[in-house]
Amino acid sequence: MLSAVVATSREVAATRSRLAKTALVAELLVVTDPAQVRTVASWLAGRLPQGRVGVGWRSLGDLPAPVADRPSASEASSAPDPPPSASEPLTVADVDTAMSALAATSGRTARHEILVDLYAWATADEQDYLSRLLLGEVRQGSLDGVLLAAGARAADVDETLLRRAAMLAGDLPLAVQIALTDGEDGLAEVRLQPGRPIQPMLAGSAAEVEEVIERLAGDEVALDTKVDGIRVQVHRDEQREVRVFTRSLDDITTRVPEVVEVAAALPGGPLVLDGEAVAL
Repeated sequence: MLSAVVATSREVAATRSRLAKTALVAELLVVTDPAQVRTVASWLAGRLPQGRVGVGWRSLGDLPAPVADRPSASEASSAPDPPPSASEPLTVADVDTAMSALAATSGRTARHEILVDLYAWATADEQDYLSRLLLGEVRQGSLDGVLLAAGARAADVDETLLRRAAMLAGDLPLAVQIALTDGEDGLAEVRLQPGRPIQPMLAGSAAEVEEVIERLAGDEVALDTKVDGIRVQVHRDEQREVRVFTRSLDDITTRVPEVVEVAAALPGGPLVLDGEAVAL
């Protein structure tokens, strides 16, 4: 039920202890329907599996009152009746279906109708959580780090193996679902797949060059001039279809036709390129 996710999110946000956060998330993952683990894990990490669905503050105006706040017939006989389903708990599947509909729907009126139907079914706490989820404002502290540790704990798998699978799948919630359904054997099967973006390795920072050399004591250090463009990941699959992703794994293929043209012309078969694209 959505209420269980909302309650866990609230408890996680209320504690500073990373161990307590991990335990709370792990407890929820263990009792979650396997088919819904990826969705719940995504929400607990503060994002929707569908990505951005185009809902902003203005879209959240003029929505129904929470279920518990509706007046009874004896108090206000002229008040609008809640939908028949409003007496039933809102499920994870219900919300996920609504989010997918929002992502696939254009037109302000049609999108508003989807939001009205969803919010008319939600309690005050659920409405608050849904709004924060839609706006990307779920703040619970160390979201991905806690989810990684909690997923490993819930599935009783090695955290390093889960981290590797999450990197290669480009999707930590999906890796958590694999861990809970197929264990370490399933995680070991996750491979680099051209066409599917992977989590990029990001640079660290240091105040001085000498600090870098100290950190890498015993290793060779190569210095390169940094040319500032846009960090991209370019994939070409077996069918030679090219896709380009940003460091946040957003698909920007249609926005960089020059990069697509260069990648398509390279010799060989499937490939994955990771680097900086610079317009000259």
